[in-house]
Amino acid sequence: MRIDPERAGATRDEYQRLLAEENIATSIHFLPVHKLTAYRDLLPDQPPLPVAERAGDEVLSLPLTPAHSDDDIADVVAALRRVHAAL
Repeated sequence: MRIDPERAGATRDEYQRLLAEENIATSIHFLPVHKLTAYRDLLPDQPPLPVAERAGDEVLSLPLTPAHSDDDIADVVAALRRVHAAL
């Protein structure tokens, strides 16, 4: 999911921390490639890529896969709603 801090009331990292307190494990899977060390070294004059950088700051992966039961998914959604309401 993508969390726009202005609209959501908190940053992606704050959502991640609060979801962890709800026992919901999340991950950050999207990293702008041009920010990784190997690419920065290879292309030191890379201009900013604001769309990719914003996505890198806002994208949070939730534990929602076909392996999760409907109850698991409902738990994630309920926890997300509680976190969002608290913010």
